[in-house]
Amino acid sequence: PEGTLSSPGIANRTGYCGYRFAPETEMYLARNRWLSPPFGRWIERDPLGYVDGMNLYEFLRCQIFKRQDAAGTETIEVEFNAFIPGRLGVWLPEPFLVGQWMLSGSVFQFRTDARDFGGGSSRLKTVATIDSRDIGDPAACCARRGGLHAVSTSVGASHRLSLKPSNDPMAMLRSMTVKSQTAIPTTRSDTRTDGHCWTKICAAAEAAYPFEPMSPSIDYSICWTFTVAERDRVTVTLEGEHNQFPNYEGLVHSPLHYQQYMFDTAGTGPGFWNLSLWHSFAGLGISFEAETSPCCP
Repeated sequence: PEGTLSSPGIANRTGYCGYRFAPETEMYLARNRWLSPPFGRWIERDPLGYVDGMNLYEFLRCQIFKRQDAAGTETIEVEFNAFIPGRLGVWLPEPFLVGQWMLSGSVFQFRTDARDFGGGSSRLKTVATIDSRDIGDPAACCARRGGLHAVSTSVGASHRLSLKPSNDPMAMLRSMTVKSQTAIPTTRSDTRTDGHCWTKICAAAEAAYPFEPMSPSIDYSICWTFTVAERDRVTVTLEGEHNQFPNYEGLVHSPLHYQQYMFDTAGTGPGFWNLSLWHSFAGLGISFEAETSPCCP
């Protein structure tokens, strides 16, 4: 096969680097091993295993994620977010104040996230990270690895469109002004474990529409559970509750991206009823390979 040869400065050893094209993923996979010409054998064992004999190098074990994380030590990132779907439109009328035109002389609209499921801008988003080797480790809950179990919540900027009517009652709304403002969220989080092969990260967050202080908040309360059921394999489960508006989704990045949970609101806009009612849920369990503690399972 094609490749390049190099000498390591050690007698009777030859370094080999080549490439193999995998049609199922349309990627070229690199191969690196040491060959002993006198013995005619590879003298460095392949940590990922063999197939069809001892001289066939199995680089990715036919698993795409190893192309990005061959050692399986990538930090696991999970995400839960709330977004206003684009199917409702780009701009929607503010529903919170009746007669606001009489008070201000303007008609106000708010901007949606103009997207579907799969990530993008959000009204409210919580992200948690954990090192797969820390799952089930009580010390990791105290940030032993520099806070890799960290939880953070962010709020997307809100945009308000002000439409000023013309003095001519037959004319269309003509004056438009767009303002941007970001709400300050209220958050709390907690990380715990039983000390044996599972870790749970819980978070709660809420934020209101910043242009109207009396508007109801978007809020949710969620828990991720990371479990090592077998060596070097992690399962992530998600459960919690959230409002009936807007859309909500749970994502797992490991480093491939998994859609763990989707909630498509029946509401056509925010209101006191759908931002006050709660919906309980349980997302899909997502399993994937990652390096875990030698103490688990």
